[in-house]
Amino acid sequence: MTLSAGTKVSRYRVLSLLGAGGMGEAYLAEDTHLERKVALKLLPAQFTKDEERVRRFILEAKAASALNHPNIITIYEIGEAEAGRFIAMEFVQGRTLREMIGKSPSPEVLAAAGGQIAQALAVAHAAGITHRDIKPENIMVRDDGYAKVLDFGLARLAPLAASQSQVATLAQNTMPGTMLGTLAYMSPEQARGGAVTTATDIFALGIVFYELATGEHPFKADSLLGMLYRIGSHSPPPPSRLNPAIPASLDELIIRMLEKEADLRPAAEQVEKALAALAGGSSAGEVSHAAAPPAARHTVGRESERAELRAGFESTLSGRGLLVCVAGEPGIGKTTLVEDFLSQLTAQGRCTLAHGRCSERLAGTGAYLPLLEALESMLHSRSNPSAARLMKQIAPTWYAQVAPPSGEDEEAIRLINELRTASQEQMKRELGAFLQEVALLGPLVLFFDDLHWADVSTIDVLSFLARKFDSLNLLIVVTYRPSDLLLLKHPFLQIKRDLQARGSCRELTLEFLSQAEIAEYLDLAFPGHRFPSELPHLIHAKTEGSPLFMADLVRYLRDRKAIVQSNGDWTLAQGLPEIERELPESVKGMIERKIAQLGDEDHKLLVAASVQGYEFDSAVVAQVLKIAADEVEERLEKLDRIFAFVRLLSEKEFPNHTLTLRYRFVHVLYQNAFYASLRTTRLVKLSGEVAQALEGFYDKQCASVASELAVLWDEARDYKRAAEYLRLAAERATAQVDALERHLDSMD
Repeated sequence: MTLSAGTKVSRYRVLSLLGAGGMGEAYLAEDTHLERKVALKLLPAQFTKDEERVRRFILEAKAASALNHPNIITIYEIGEAEAGRFIAMEFVQGRTLREMIGKSPSPEVLAAAGGQIAQALAVAHAAGITHRDIKPENIMVRDDGYAKVLDFGLARLAPLAASQSQVATLAQNTMPGTMLGTLAYMSPEQARGGAVTTATDIFALGIVFYELATGEHPFKADSLLGMLYRIGSHSPPPPSRLNPAIPASLDELIIRMLEKEADLRPAAEQVEKALAALAGGSSAGEVSHAAAPPAARHTVGRESERAELRAGFESTLSGRGLLVCVAGEPGIGKTTLVEDFLSQLTAQGRCTLAHGRCSERLAGTGAYLPLLEALESMLHSRSNPSAARLMKQIAPTWYAQVAPPSGEDEEAIRLINELRTASQEQMKRELGAFLQEVALLGPLVLFFDDLHWADVSTIDVLSFLARKFDSLNLLIVVTYRPSDLLLLKHPFLQIKRDLQARGSCRELTLEFLSQAEIAEYLDLAFPGHRFPSELPHLIHAKTEGSPLFMADLVRYLRDRKAIVQSNGDWTLAQGLPEIERELPESVKGMIERKIAQLGDEDHKLLVAASVQGYEFDSAVVAQVLKIAADEVEERLEKLDRIFAFVRLLSEKEFPNHTLTLRYRFVHVLYQNAFYASLRTTRLVKLSGEVAQALEGFYDKQCASVASELAVLWDEARDYKRAAEYLRLAAERATAQVDALERHLDSMD
């Protein structure tokens, strides 16, 4: 049943119907919390009994939300209400490519929009995701010219074959004269019941390009089965035969994309490159004022380290746990290496992942903070739906801290009061039993970043878990700076030696990039370039081989037009001596030069963000700076997409129901640089304002961020409030829950 205007679905108020299809209905709605328009995709309640529809619906949100790219639709929330399951997503004001077909867009416009689509697919394919349903209805072009890929409802995280019976059934169930989008854009391998790969998306995109260029489907026929036959057996005429305005290069590209054999089609990156060359390296026509999408991230070197990480994961598959340590200095790429590896595992649905981060600012203010963050991330990741139930039953001590009881009823007050004195042994036994139960359902990976800031209690738990590796299907990955471990005489050093002696721990030490690896990076970032052979040496000398600052320096050269594209070739616009004179002398200078590119308002925003910490919330920044929440979100999106200062982590809801976007700085060195720029008076004021904002957002659940508030009030020189939160944090860390399990069981 179609929802009428004004109907509430969770916190969204329906405004109008946008459209309907096999996967449900799409509405224009208003987020009543953030006061912004969203597209609300609703799967009607009567469909929830159809397991395949539900699976595809949920998979759409997971696949799309795992990708963070300006040309891929942004997913805000997936949930369930009385009206049915829903996805709240970015509302795109514009038109679908279906509306552009037959209107003869110029080759330049087609190249500019098509290049954005190809880049979006390149990012998805690199993450192991095949869209499987590329068609004109699933691609929109915003009014400002930005292309957006929609509807990952048929996306698969691993190649999967379709049976011929499924194709036949779809064809039989389609009314005569009706064109079912999925079949009209099938690849030959899909029509044959073969494996679906990323090349399938390229074939479908080739059909879309052909239609845009000529106004006609390349395999048109009188019936759907006739179309399927032509897809598998006929070669279409070149687009230029139907539209003489099509240049030879675009003509050739589209025909290559429509090759019958999958391995003869170009990859998405090659399509994007060819279209960029056609557009002269810049957007044209309707997309001339759209911001350039960011270049895809290119990773070089680290082959042996990646192999070690894969071997560690394979060890867990065989039933033996392992601790893998990734060591290296700041900016060398420890976190990037691990996150790239883990993103491949999660994209393939191969493990349950929990991620905790150790913080310099919170070091020593509370026990188990990275463990608690990891457990919380597990509960919210949806990678293991049974995790919350198991934690509540098996590890109530930890569950009470990750999801503390709320409310003022007698039962809740009693439960909170009983969290007073707990032995570490009790907590370790509970956690070990819980992780063992989770690992029975599939491989479990715990990732702890910046372990050199971890508290003693966390290290003690890691040691306890490592002693259970023989029977625990668990991979623990940690990153740290060796110099800081030695300087702090960190207790992990002794534990690491003991575990290495028992064969339960491996250490991977990352080195800075070599000149050859920098040359490889330039080859990937600028295919076919004609740079002088001395350029990698210059970049290496200026960045000391740091991956972080090497990428920043290359971006700086491109932004300043020192690197340009001419006639399809990448070249230097100046000689090396002129370029060298303009470059910073050190890594510190590189950071300062990058910060200097910011306007005053963006600089103030990131300074305020740095006070909250390495990770921060858009809602907190908005309240502290007294700026509208949507404006802060837009500016952070630009600081992520264009300047690469921050990275979007997730959207979350505070206990007082305020929505926020959770961001983090790309590297702690950037956060440190903004934080260090504060004078004492300004630091004291901002710290107090951030603390007050968090207290308001967390309301009666401030205890869950007691450590963070203790640090902020200490920096604000309010030592009384800092001491109170420090006491509260200590109580939570040493809580006793002997009677808690009985109460929690009675609540089931």
